[in-house]
Amino acid sequence: MNFPLNELHRLSLAKCPSVLVTIIAIDGSSPEQLGAQLVVTTQGTFGQWRNAVRQQIVIEDAQKVLNGNVHWRLSSYLLNPVVNVDNGELTVLYQYFDSDNYPDWIPAARTGLQNGFNVVLHTQLKNSGDPPAYHLFDSEMPSSSWCALEPDSQQTIASMLSGIRAPGFTGKFCRNTTTLIHQLTDYRPTVCIVGDSAVGKALTKQLLLLPFNVIWLADTADSYLTGYTELTRLPLNDESFTKIGNRSLVSIATGDHELDLHFCERALQHPSLLFIGCLGSQKKADIIRSELKERGIDEAKTSALKIPVGLSSIEGKHPSVIATSIIAQMLTIVS
Repeated sequence: MNFPLNELHRLSLAKCPSVLVTIIAIDGSSPEQLGAQLVVTTQGTFGQWRNAVRQQIVIEDAQKVLNGNVHWRLSSYLLNPVVNVDNGELTVLYQYFDSDNYPDWIPAARTGLQNGFNVVLHTQLKNSGDPPAYHLFDSEMPSSSWCALEPDSQQTIASMLSGIRAPGFTGKFCRNTTTLIHQLTDYRPTVCIVGDSAVGKALTKQLLLLPFNVIWLADTADSYLTGYTELTRLPLNDESFTKIGNRSLVSIATGDHELDLHFCERALQHPSLLFIGCLGSQKKADIIRSELKERGIDEAKTSALKIPVGLSSIEGKHPSVIATSIIAQMLTIVS
């Protein structure tokens, strides 16, 4: 989920007042995601929700906050704004940023993200006449990019975060406040496709349609996918493979047995990949595992290798079908 950090930073430099709109609770079934956001100004709106009717109502209310004198406001709405029945509700937080008083966490968070930190924003709401209290941490949300804790919650902030490295953070939950925790990183899992086989090409193309950062290691000299600026295209070699970051997903499909074996070994030596898959038959899987064992890779590690890669329930030999099967298997890990 995109956090509109760059837009807020741009507006702060332009000294343009804005309202950050966030869905902080959903009771019932809604097309919107928890944590979905908009930035509303007098000139326009940044962001888009799935329910256009709900979005327009929220934008109109945000315009009222722009003209008011509160730092923040909570409002609840029926999930279905057209049908006036008890169909559940969603709670929306409006945070007002004055032209001369944008919070310091905005430039600080941008700097942290640019330096590779997993920036988490912790917001505490008290009296609407008082500005929220903001704190930034370098951490990772264990399961989601968003959560909200009500005043009577038994959970502590510390229990929601992992790997806290911010000095002085106690993780205590303050009474009579609503605490919001939001990972500001635009979390798009990184997928690396190794190889330019027919399946490798099909897999790369399909992944570009999904919310992934896509890296393609290939030596192909043709113009396939050259028009996709969001694709990171690297040569098929060890140096390129070292650029794969932690918590990435790797699918190996070179079409060459020795290359597949080599990059399976490299992937299994990586400290923290979420997914390692290799294209091949069950016979090839047995051979690859045996050869990896001969190279000193123990069975505990080779068990992480998904070969044949893809969901067995999806049958078909066409490269696009195989690619779909592989992506479906990846989505069971990261969705």
